[in-house]
Amino acid sequence: MELPSADDRLLREAAGLLAELASRHGITAVQLGTDPAELVVTLEEGRTYFDLAEFEAEAEALLRHRVRVTSSGAPGAHPRESLAPIPTA
Repeated sequence: MELPSADDRLLREAAGLLAELASRHGITAVQLGTDPAELVVTLEEGRTYFDLAEFEAEAEALLRHRVRVTSSGAPGAHPRESLAPIPTA
């Protein structure tokens, strides 16, 4: 079964959980990308594509939505804004 794509609102609502998950995979920054469901991440030195792929798989399992994770150093990576939670009213 194909997962629905995550939207900005869902990603912002889960920002705290995603930040916690990211830190376990050596990711130091998470930003929203220009493409739908895209997260642009910065990896610690010495981390590999496997860390990025594991983060993506675990984020999808957590959110039950498709996300696409791109390294900030990859050609064509276009971070739009830092991932931050939606302020509560």
